[in-house]
Amino acid sequence: MEAGKTLLGQILQEVMTPVLLLLPTPAVEESCAKNNLSFRDMLRPFSKVDDIDVPVRTASDQPYRLQEFRVRMYYSAEICQTSTESAEERLLKLINDSSDEAFAELPGDPQDIEVIKKMLQTESLSSWFQRYSNTFIQTLGFSEHETFDHSIACIRAVSSRDDNPIHKFVELYDTDPMPTYFSDGTMDPKLLKIYILVHDYQDGPADRANDILSEMRGTFGFNECWLLCINSGSSESTVDQPVWRPDMLHTTASVTDVTGLLSDRQEGSLLSERDVGEIKDLFAQVCCKSILPYMEQKIRSLNQQVVATKKGLKNQIRNLWWRKGKDEVSESTNTSMYTIGSIESQIRVLADYAFMLHDYELALSNYRLISSDYKADKAWKHYAGAQEMIGLSLFMLDQSRKEAELAMESAFSTYQARLVPSGQRYSTRCALWWAEMHKARGQYREAANVFFRAGAEEPHLRAGVFLEQAAYCFLRATPPMMRKYGFFLVLAGNRYNVCGQKKHALRAYLSVLHVFEGQGWNYISDHVIYHLGRLSANLGNSAAAVEHFRKLIACSHQSPVNQEAYLREFLRALENANFGKMKLLLLDLPIINKESIRVHFEDRRTYASVAASLVPDDIWASLEMGLVPSDQPSTKTWLDAALSKKLSAEEVHYNESIAGEALTVDVELINPLQISLNLSSISLLCKFNGDATHWKEGLPEFKMFPDYLLEPDWKQRVSSSEEISETALYSSDRQGTLLTVVEESITLSSGERHKVQLKVTPHVQGLLYIVGVKWILSGIGGGYQMFELEEPKRDIGTGKRNKMHVCPPHKRLRFLVREHMPRLEASLHGMPERIHSGELCLLVLELSNTSNVTLKNLKFCTSQPGLMLMGESEDLDTEFPNCLESPFVDKQEIQEESVIKGDFSSSVFSFPQDVILEGGSTLLWPLWLYGRDVGTMALNSVLYYESSSPSTNFYFRTIRSSHVLEVLPSLQSSVHISASLLQLEHSLLRLDIENKHNSENFWLRQVSCIGNRWQITPLLPPVTNCTESGERMSTEVTQKEAAFLSASVSPSQLLPAGQKLSLFFQLTGIECREEKVTYFQSISNIRLGPPSSSVPLIDVAKGPLAKFHKLTRESKDKEVRHLSLDAQTLQGSTLDLIVISEQQEEPATGRAAAMRDGQRLLTQYLCHCSPKQSSPLVWRMEGPSRVSHSFSNNFSCMVSFCLTIKNYSLRRASVMVRMGSSDNHATEKRSMHMGQGDQSGWYDLSLGSSSDADGQENKIFSHSRDASHPSPPFVWSSLNQLKTDQLCGGETVTYPLQLSVFTPGIFDLSGYHVYWEFHTELNMESGTEQKGAFCGAPTTYSSSYEAPDVHAANADLLTNTEQNHMSGSGYGHPFILVVESQ
Repeated sequence: MEAGKTLLGQILQEVMTPVLLLLPTPAVEESCAKNNLSFRDMLRPFSKVDDIDVPVRTASDQPYRLQEFRVRMYYSAEICQTSTESAEERLLKLINDSSDEAFAELPGDPQDIEVIKKMLQTESLSSWFQRYSNTFIQTLGFSEHETFDHSIACIRAVSSRDDNPIHKFVELYDTDPMPTYFSDGTMDPKLLKIYILVHDYQDGPADRANDILSEMRGTFGFNECWLLCINSGSSESTVDQPVWRPDMLHTTASVTDVTGLLSDRQEGSLLSERDVGEIKDLFAQVCCKSILPYMEQKIRSLNQQVVATKKGLKNQIRNLWWRKGKDEVSESTNTSMYTIGSIESQIRVLADYAFMLHDYELALSNYRLISSDYKADKAWKHYAGAQEMIGLSLFMLDQSRKEAELAMESAFSTYQARLVPSGQRYSTRCALWWAEMHKARGQYREAANVFFRAGAEEPHLRAGVFLEQAAYCFLRATPPMMRKYGFFLVLAGNRYNVCGQKKHALRAYLSVLHVFEGQGWNYISDHVIYHLGRLSANLGNSAAAVEHFRKLIACSHQSPVNQEAYLREFLRALENANFGKMKLLLLDLPIINKESIRVHFEDRRTYASVAASLVPDDIWASLEMGLVPSDQPSTKTWLDAALSKKLSAEEVHYNESIAGEALTVDVELINPLQISLNLSSISLLCKFNGDATHWKEGLPEFKMFPDYLLEPDWKQRVSSSEEISETALYSSDRQGTLLTVVEESITLSSGERHKVQLKVTPHVQGLLYIVGVKWILSGIGGGYQMFELEEPKRDIGTGKRNKMHVCPPHKRLRFLVREHMPRLEASLHGMPERIHSGELCLLVLELSNTSNVTLKNLKFCTSQPGLMLMGESEDLDTEFPNCLESPFVDKQEIQEESVIKGDFSSSVFSFPQDVILEGGSTLLWPLWLYGRDVGTMALNSVLYYESSSPSTNFYFRTIRSSHVLEVLPSLQSSVHISASLLQLEHSLLRLDIENKHNSENFWLRQVSCIGNRWQITPLLPPVTNCTESGERMSTEVTQKEAAFLSASVSPSQLLPAGQKLSLFFQLTGIECREEKVTYFQSISNIRLGPPSSSVPLIDVAKGPLAKFHKLTRESKDKEVRHLSLDAQTLQGSTLDLIVISEQQEEPATGRAAAMRDGQRLLTQYLCHCSPKQSSPLVWRMEGPSRVSHSFSNNFSCMVSFCLTIKNYSLRRASVMVRMGSSDNHATEKRSMHMGQGDQSGWYDLSLGSSSDADGQENKIFSHSRDASHPSPPFVWSSLNQLKTDQLCGGETVTYPLQLSVFTPGIFDLSGYHVYWEFHTELNMESGTEQKGAFCGAPTTYSSSYEAPDVHAANADLLTNTEQNHMSGSGYGHPFILVVESQ
């Protein structure tokens, strides 16, 4: 782009133009004042002559053509330098007046960066900043070191109605006070004189004016005299396009009075089109025929003088020697050493004239010439001015940009460094031109740096203007420097604010808001927004202040002081705006956690607690299976089926609720600040339609909602600037007849997160939509937040059918409100958070019918039937645990009870049919809780009920409850059972009890045994008394003495934490009845503790203990099913133990202590207990151990014995017993010790035939047949070999034996052998044939603790023990017989 067409070129062509001195008479001003104009204002629009196309020849012989020409006009009184105070007042007034204009220049919202860029691209001389720059440059006019403002010509204007006009022209120059610059030698008083005769048509025709003009031309010359006729028009006929703009009018003091009288007229009202054309032609003629020729002649004359004086080698050498004497001139006097007649001033005039006539080459050469002289003379102001013009001349010539930069830098630095403080304003002017040079060349970064340097030395206001321009330059850079743009604009806004320019500061902050908002620069953004709010409030725009402060109230990163200040300013702005509490604003304080919003509603499903509502639906569905009816009414026709399908597809986006029942929405409010917040009237924003007509045709339409809630861009439409009225989101009936909204009030402390439950209750059938939440902040302003719309989404797939994504029910905000239904509330009293394993608790279930409809058909189910059982209604009338004690079970004896009926393993319990709950009534029902397995578990339960007047859609409802129970470890019990060798009908039982709790102590109270064939008794040692004669006789002792001596009973009930205890008991068999019985019927109990204890026994045959025992045994039955044994076999072959203990501070010494408060009863169930045997068969020989016989009378003594053998396995066995004599026994012993392969204990033998048995015996018991042996001392006189093939599992066989002894002595009768072989099939006969047989694991744990790999242990018992003993043999047990001779 040509330099002359750039913005700087236009500025230079307008500012650096010839000056005309105007000397009008008062009559001329009066005629012009009729148009509300002064003489200068009337001529000003025509000071620019366009399209003149005149040739101009300056110093060179080659002319160039000038296309336009401008002049400036001043009155004599105006030709002086403006004082600094006046200049600043003028600039301040301009900035004040342009505050609104600066906003008007923006073609849109100042917060839009594209609007700012568009404004900068269309920047012109008429913008407020350019007018500010021009005004600032004009205040520096008429400086002594420049000649641009020196008058070139003097226009003398005389009215045709003045007396003696010729004489008036002469008097104007002599009598009118001339500028002081003419007298002190600064300006040349020899000016071009132009004479203008002004004729007013209001005074008459122009004949007299023409005569005066002829006389003037004869006196002053033809080309210098002109006639101007004005006011030929009327007030009704005005110019179509007014040429007198307000910015061109400058009323002076000389015409103030006149213009004041006619101020009601429009400018140029009496000037017709002909008058305007005449003024324009006159001025063009004056410029072309007078001013331009005069300036050409002046330039040529001065150029010749300069060539003769300064150019050439001779002149340069002379000037060098001549200036040596000026080196010592002080800098303080160098500004006044140049008069208009000095050669330096003439060169400066020549250069300025050439510049004004666009001969920039000639101007540049003379500026360079005079610059060296000024520098040598240390005339720094003149030097800086010359350097300044060198840079401008190079710019206009578009040459040597580097030299132009250096020249401007030199000028700027010289003004600032050498001329302090007088040169500061000139340096600012230099910076303005310098920055415009960079902008014209696209060097916006360099221009921004120049503006910044200039603003650093200026006062606040001008610094703000320059910082703003620097910011715009950073924005226009390539690429845009957004951070610097924002930073400098913030600095500019701050300077404006300090200087009281509120509107300019507001505009600057608005323009930069988008740069920092949401970019992570929180503190800068807060600074901008805060000042925007303050400025808006100061300017009276309270609504805008509210909008700005609204963005600051949730600034969590600020200090508590700033947070409190922001909130205070926001509330004050709200009060000033008079919004009131009913007008809601979109506020971010407090923060609404929209992700955690959860809806609690009840349709058919109701919840007893919040914890129950958080349980996944699939868990409830599996629990309600079989409880809730699943059949749905079938459609009658295919049309009904299609309609039903359509409605179900629409209803999937809605939740169902019941009229009259509250809907709860969990809304988490977060206080991000470090100060507390007072929130009141917190409630839901809802939309409700109760029009029942829609329900006949289907679902209601969406048209009842506001449009901005339905369209996709509703979030944008409900923007921060949009306030909504609370009444707009409620139904027209707000008195609670259709909808009731509950309000809450809370105070959030610093950083608190509080979940508030907001409720809304629809009272009639209809459609309810929850759209958001509202609140009142600090009791002054209402705020709201909209919830996120959860719309169904459809996946567009390649198949024909697309899958629909449905919002989960707890996130849906639309509700179909159904008709009234009954409602049941349930609460569980006495439910503990934690119990010990095996602990039994009595709970009370309270059911309340809060509706007016009667309920019936109540059912209850639980997810843990082994832990929770429904009790009997009679249980509420007794005291726990005394209700479990029985006065009839006061002795340690066998107890029988009828069979416990009912399927306790089922999870569904049906209340009696006569249990009916009317509206407002309450029902109490007992429940038993048992701590079974250690750990934390969830107890989920469901109550089902039906309405007495069911509707078509809703005829039943359920209430869900959920509790978390932690079961702590208590006692761990294990059982070890082995057969007694002394009495085969008895077994020994060892009960190991360990306290697994780390701090609690437990008191052992009772052990109960349950089994068809066994009873538990204390293990009593033999009690003997010795007489004085030394004879021992057995005596009877009391029960207490026996118990005290028994190893079964612990001396103390207490089992401390972490301790172990072993108790020993005896199992005795009982006779089985002929009728069929169950394992519940044979119960034996033992009271534990010291003999003096009188605590009553617990009846385990009834109540919750029996029920939980049955459930525990049934669960254990499942674990041993791999044995392929039926339940009856298991019941007849095993026994169950129940260990009862209690936790209390002191041992129970009586019934009163057992009934005291705080007693906690614990039970451990050990089911399917069985012995551990090394051999499947056990035998025992019984008979006298000492016999006296007279061998003198009879040589042999006959002694009777019996051998008893019992089969402890489940298989049928073939048994053979071979009796041995004394010599055989000795031989066998001897051979056993001599053979290398000898064994002790049992040996496997095959009993296929007698010969095989003999061979096997000879193999094991071989001896030397050559040795001689004495006669045997005894022989078995009965059969030497006993055999049976049908010894069934659990049966006992007894063989009578007789021994013949031939000599007195001590004899070992253990020389007999027992051989057996099992059949491969199991004995699955009736229980009468399996008397007392045992099976199962060798050690049985209590139900609270599962033994490691129970199934594997049971399997090993069969595979290893029985398979390894399919056949075998064994020696007799030691039996010593003492035979004495009488």
